[in-house]
Amino acid sequence: MAQEKFDKYSDYGFLRKIGLKEFVIIIFIQLKYGNIVIKTHSEPTFLIKLLIALGLAKATFCYRDPRDTILSAIDHGERSRKGLDPGNGFKNMKTVKDGLPLVKFWTSNWYKWHKIPQVFLIKYENLMINKFAVLLEMSQFLNLNLKEEEIKQIYLKHENNKATAWNFNKGTIERYKTDMNESDLILCNQELQDTLKAMGYIN
Repeated sequence: MAQEKFDKYSDYGFLRKIGLKEFVIIIFIQLKYGNIVIKTHSEPTFLIKLLIALGLAKATFCYRDPRDTILSAIDHGERSRKGLDPGNGFKNMKTVKDGLPLVKFWTSNWYKWHKIPQVFLIKYENLMINKFAVLLEMSQFLNLNLKEEEIKQIYLKHENNKATAWNFNKGTIERYKTDMNESDLILCNQELQDTLKAMGYIN
């Protein structure tokens, strides 16, 4: 499979960056073994944008209310401190104030991905409300030619896997309304005011 070939050229399947070397490797693997999937939390670099512009790649970008993102990262940090996350992610994130610098960085990536017209943007809240509709739209964007029944099977498999996924937290939307205290919510709304408005969230 292409994934196995890809792993030979990366750190156990993870790319720390996409530089010129990785760009050439991706092209090589795609031409020889077929399409591959790369997941990244980084900004769209020049080479990533070049892959998209040349029609050699398609990109999707999922984003979420930054306030809920902070709460999710805090949950993840608690799991790390309990030894439940093999990647030890967010172990130093304990408060909303701790999460603000990181979420500002993540949302700066949203602005950059949002400027690329060929990117399929997925609002997390819409995905949670109607997963099947979003998956159907995404499959059409990716030209996967999947039947509705196949998409339903993918959806059901994902739902079954959530219970045992070490990197999945609560996954609920608008948690900030109930899980943030008043002072933390005021702080977030002040610090993220322009971003919340740009992303279409209520301040």
